[in-house]
Amino acid sequence: MSHPLAGRELEVHSAASGSAASVEPARAFPNDRHVHFAADNTRWQVAAQWVAALVGWRSLRWSAWQTQRRALVVKRGPHRTVTCTQWNGGNVYVKHFHSPHWWNVARDLLRGSAARREWERIVEIARRGVPTVRPLACGERVQGGMVTESCLVTEAIEGACTLDEYLARQLPSFPTHEGIRTRRQLLDGLGAFLARIHEAGVQHNDLHMGNILVSCREHGLPNFHLIDVSGVRLGKPLSWRSARENLVALAAIARDHTTRSDRLRFWRAYVAHRRVPELPDLRSIAEQIQAGARRFLRRLHRQRDKRPLRTNRDYQAVRTNGARLHCLQEIAKDVLQELGQHPEAPLWGHLEHPVKLSHSSLVVRAILSTAHGPAAVAYKCYRPRNWWKAICRLFGRDRALHGWRLGQALFERGIATARPLAMIAPSRPRFGRRTYLATQWLEGAENLHLYGWRLAGAEPADRRRRADRCARSLGRLVGTMHAWGISHGDLKATNLLVVESGERVDAYVIDVDDVRVTRHAPPKAAPADLARLAAGLAAHPWVTRSMCARFLREYARQFPPGTIHWKALWREIASLAGRIASRKRRRGERVL
Repeated sequence: MSHPLAGRELEVHSAASGSAASVEPARAFPNDRHVHFAADNTRWQVAAQWVAALVGWRSLRWSAWQTQRRALVVKRGPHRTVTCTQWNGGNVYVKHFHSPHWWNVARDLLRGSAARREWERIVEIARRGVPTVRPLACGERVQGGMVTESCLVTEAIEGACTLDEYLARQLPSFPTHEGIRTRRQLLDGLGAFLARIHEAGVQHNDLHMGNILVSCREHGLPNFHLIDVSGVRLGKPLSWRSARENLVALAAIARDHTTRSDRLRFWRAYVAHRRVPELPDLRSIAEQIQAGARRFLRRLHRQRDKRPLRTNRDYQAVRTNGARLHCLQEIAKDVLQELGQHPEAPLWGHLEHPVKLSHSSLVVRAILSTAHGPAAVAYKCYRPRNWWKAICRLFGRDRALHGWRLGQALFERGIATARPLAMIAPSRPRFGRRTYLATQWLEGAENLHLYGWRLAGAEPADRRRRADRCARSLGRLVGTMHAWGISHGDLKATNLLVVESGERVDAYVIDVDDVRVTRHAPPKAAPADLARLAAGLAAHPWVTRSMCARFLREYARQFPPGTIHWKALWREIASLAGRIASRKRRRGERVL
């Protein structure tokens, strides 16, 4: 229902400002008319049918408004807060932009507030024929002639969800045949939608699946909307070079959700709806995008590797009088306080469950309280081996902190490992101090040597079948790690865990203290990693060459085609493994 005063000039007199508000026709949404007014030092531009609801709240602060309306916080950050609330009988999204520093205020003085910029881009994008959200209101809080905070209200699209949520939750719930048909329609529609965006001259600076909404119209066909357009650049239809840069981020994020045939169908739909003469063939497009996606992901994760050292939505960084702590957000504050005061308590309280005892570390199986209840963890104590090592630790890196950061780096890249949950570094004593790291406990896991010795007693046919599954799982794990440019530094059977459940075998890498993250894929130390692992096969004489070949072929599949020549790599590994075995025999050590 339209506003009773829509269609003619409307004046709203604010008691706070005494100014008049005029209605102007909307450029992007023909049925909308907008009202401009001021209230409580805030300049508003509102769709006419929403004026009564907003003017009735003109004496309310935004924080009180959100509290009274029972807003659901969707996203929270230092610069903006996004909430979903009910307003005037419908659901709306409210973006509240903050200016925490004076330079943010000064920058907005030159280029306009964040809410105003996004409002104008939404209007222009809709005018160009690209489906997007409907803007309802834009408010700017003015103090001393400068905008200190701003607010954008947009209408919620009924039945819509983000593309990643649709792929992860809704699509798998469909029956098999309907799911296949819907997936094909989704890929065809998405390719046509992105081609339409680029033909309209819209280049999204943060194009990922969370900024594309999907809703189903009649006959189950998907409908798409572009959101979060504050950083969109507008201009002429995009050339292939500009479009490729724009699509790389989407391809990188969607890589784990799609297959090769899915990507091919998407590119066919995209090319069919583009009118750019210099578009390459489909194979070249796929190769260029995938190469760009790999570079994008490596660069993205290098930028994100410092996140575990700061407080954010995933991690906590806490300093107390007695310790420095880093942990996941699921660890409660009272548990953190207890760990900071008595970091050795989980260790001494679970000495009856030892896992590893050496000169430099002690590992026990302990219990740690989390938001999901008590969880089993591997609690590791790092200690200096001797007085010389204790002196070196005064000037070197903290081993527990190093393990925390590298463990999170592997986990964030999708490499199967025992994820660190908490790190505790006591402040005193500085000389010879002990630091602690709690990592996820993998139930039912055993190291590769123990698994191999257990398989040695199985029937030959059963042993061969289970060993083949294990070889493929290990090849995927080590190949994925090396494809990310990561070398382990101490890759041996005792640092690889195997979990066997039914017909499935999962492999995990642990003890990441010597891991190195490089810019080379594979890293230069990859043959040395593999040779160190191959040297340990001397403890399992029943392992055949065909099993090793399955491992290497699965390893090579984790890289782009043509990167790894597994036969040449086999010969290099055999040569290095022979040197390692000879060196150990000369020293009188066992080859493991």
